[in-house]
Amino acid sequence: MSVTPVARPLRVFLMMLGSGVLMTLMVVFARLAAADHSIIEVTFFRNFIGALALGALILSRPDRFTILKTKRPFDHLLRGIAGIIGITLNFWAATLLPLADAAALFFAMPLMVTVLAIPFLKETVNWQRWLSVIVGFIGILIIARPTGGGDAFGVTVALCGAFGTALSVIMVRKLGASEPENRTVFYFFLLGALIAAAFLPWYWTMPTWESLAYLVCTGLAGAGGQILLTRAYAEAPAGYLSSFSYIGIVYSSFFGWLLWDELPTLAVILGAAIVIAAGLMNYTLEKTRMRKAEAEVEVTYG
Repeated sequence: MSVTPVARPLRVFLMMLGSGVLMTLMVVFARLAAADHSIIEVTFFRNFIGALALGALILSRPDRFTILKTKRPFDHLLRGIAGIIGITLNFWAATLLPLADAAALFFAMPLMVTVLAIPFLKETVNWQRWLSVIVGFIGILIIARPTGGGDAFGVTVALCGAFGTALSVIMVRKLGASEPENRTVFYFFLLGALIAAAFLPWYWTMPTWESLAYLVCTGLAGAGGQILLTRAYAEAPAGYLSSFSYIGIVYSSFFGWLLWDELPTLAVILGAAIVIAAGLMNYTLEKTRMRKAEAEVEVTYG
């Protein structure tokens, strides 16, 4: 079985970078909002605002709501359940641990995706991709130790959130074969908002203007990041994208220092350098492989 090709590796790389920035901002705003609101309420706003934003985008299209017609409602439901569990636990972990530590544990998710992609997506992960993921995971292990600000419970929450997100990503990849990204993301936000809304009577706190701004920004950043992430996974195999996801650790370390005075240690800097190197190695290997494949096609048909 051959390795799944990536037609436009630079485009996918840039989408993953943009998604990483927006997803990090989503967690930052969620942590700010969580100072005054429950995680359930933060999760509701994240999905509700995202559904409104994407719904407005869909209304502006010529085909409008015809794009929402699907023959795979069960797959959307499974993705929604896995995603809402993952995002809720990730938000919770960000309040239990220093931001860099929570991000480091969350970015164990790409390794989980690579492993899950083999039985669920029937993807072949060659040794170069395995090597880049392993190198990235070594960087995560270095980063996960530095501040000592968390506890075993926080670590468990973070890893469970990473696993829930990994399952969601696997479903995104499966849906990407036939479902446009706007449809997939809209149903994810809608289902997430409905599930969280069911618990709001027990967890609702009236927002202030400041906390409402944080809640809305959580939703907007999450919507943009999710769209870019969904497009990336629709164009490239999960194993190829794994290392790029690690770069978000750098963003989280920066915002943790900027907003909460969680200064990155030498271990954080070293680990971040390793995960960036892993992502660039993965990108370079794929680009080289694509050039060789194009050259072979030219020789065969030229």
